[in-house]
Amino acid sequence: MGRLPVGEPGVFDALPTAWLRRYVHRYTAFTEPAARAAVRRQVPRTEIVMIFSWGDAFLMSDPRTANGGTVLRSFVAGLHDSYVLVSNTGGSHGIQVDLTPVGARMLLGVPMYEVANRTIGLEEVAGRWSATAVARLAEAPGWSSRFAILDEILAARIRAAGPVDPRVRRAWARLRGSQGRLAIASLAEDVGWSHRHLLARFKEEVGLPPKAVARILRFQRAFDYVRRDSGTPWAEVAQLCGYYDQAHMLREFRGFAGAPPARLALAKPAEIRHG
Repeated sequence: MGRLPVGEPGVFDALPTAWLRRYVHRYTAFTEPAARAAVRRQVPRTEIVMIFSWGDAFLMSDPRTANGGTVLRSFVAGLHDSYVLVSNTGGSHGIQVDLTPVGARMLLGVPMYEVANRTIGLEEVAGRWSATAVARLAEAPGWSSRFAILDEILAARIRAAGPVDPRVRRAWARLRGSQGRLAIASLAEDVGWSHRHLLARFKEEVGLPPKAVARILRFQRAFDYVRRDSGTPWAEVAQLCGYYDQAHMLREFRGFAGAPPARLALAKPAEIRHG
């Protein structure tokens, strides 16, 4: 686990307690003064993001809408199939929680299609417990205490939640394990559902249809290649990640990230966020 003194600008990740890791992938602590405010491009991923913030608010702008954006402090962002621009309105302080769709379903207790392609105020979707959690986190003496508080709160709520259908869990695990390359018909056959029923259950428990999730998984893998090794030929990356050809991959990058791979490869870490 990393260490960051309270008040020091920066970002670092920490793992939740072992039992929670099947539902919560990581915690990310962040603290940033107003002078470092920036616009970040949040590209699609297969995790649901929950922000507990006790700093200034954020401005979220979806390129598919023309409403000028939404200002929120603490929020939940469901699965998205396009990028979102996130801007600080001042100094930011808080913790980001990256949840699996199953973990988010159990924690929030709402159908995941209600948060898909949306960024919603945390208390609006999670209820009063989230406001209490933010207050406790803000008052805690340091990051280790804050992570312990989150472990306690999230574990209690998930343990008290109703179970998710094991066939949804299996379908999600198989699709994720294939990195989006498993045919949806094969996935439906594997869990014993019709294509229509699989689509309905995925929207209920994950948020987006399985085909959309498969596209995001392929994009995630390609994006990681681009950010890690921009020297790899795009045609090779496309083949490795399950695209028909390079042109197919480039179209997906423009749709999901609003920019070609070459531009994303050169972006500074502060300008883009993925995971």
